[in-house]
Amino acid sequence: MLVRRSIKGALEGQLDAAEKGRPQSDLTALRKETGIKDSLTTKYCDDLIQLRKDLRQEGRSTEHINQAAHDKRREIQSGNWYGPLLRLY
Repeated sequence: MLVRRSIKGALEGQLDAAEKGRPQSDLTALRKETGIKDSLTTKYCDDLIQLRKDLRQEGRSTEHINQAAHDKRREIQSGNWYGPLLRLY
């Protein structure tokens, strides 16, 4: 159970970084640092980064972008946002 929590924590850290708009290089560094990469989490991180980029290009305010990213993150985490192997426990 401890391993599962640490893996899930690392994946949540990646989502945190994407939600806050950190660059892709930071996400890559997090994955290398922890040794944990999950295809579904990576997809959702990419979605969050793209959402922030699209809203910024539309000229939305920082507050609006942050709220939209936060809402998207909550939507992501309400479903199965990590790969099936982690759900085996």
